[in-house]
Amino acid sequence: MDPEQEQAVWRRVNAAGSGLNAAQALLPEQLEQQLLAERENAQAARTLSDKLRGPERNTLRRLASELDRRASELKTQYYLLTGRQLRLKTPRPALRGTVPEELRALTLRLRQSAEACKALAAAFSSEEERFFRMERESKRQAQTVAELLRGRL
Repeated sequence: MDPEQEQAVWRRVNAAGSGLNAAQALLPEQLEQQLLAERENAQAARTLSDKLRGPERNTLRRLASELDRRASELKTQYYLLTGRQLRLKTPRPALRGTVPEELRALTLRLRQSAEACKALAAAFSSEEERFFRMERESKRQAQTVAELLRGRL
């Protein structure tokens, strides 16, 4: 068991002793997963923007900026919940494929992000408005990327 897994187990054990339910005990892990997903999506959008020109490039750069902002918001939420600074892993390099393949993959990841935000809203009722807003943003961003893809096909 690596140190991160051990820490996750202890969080669950400590939460169980404090009267938290299972969903609340897993919340820091869910926030961390969503934060990493947002950072990976931002990295993918930046990498993809380097392959494009004009309005498409600007659209993807704005998208990357929005995703970075959301990741920062999640990092703050994690700190407020746990009292610990999250040590971030470097995002994986974006997939290397054709522009349409990368646009399709980014669209899918943004839709998955929307679903994850919806799940966070259900698990974290005191912050559900924040996560519902993030869900709406992810859906809108997925639609924007899908429109860029349609324009290329």
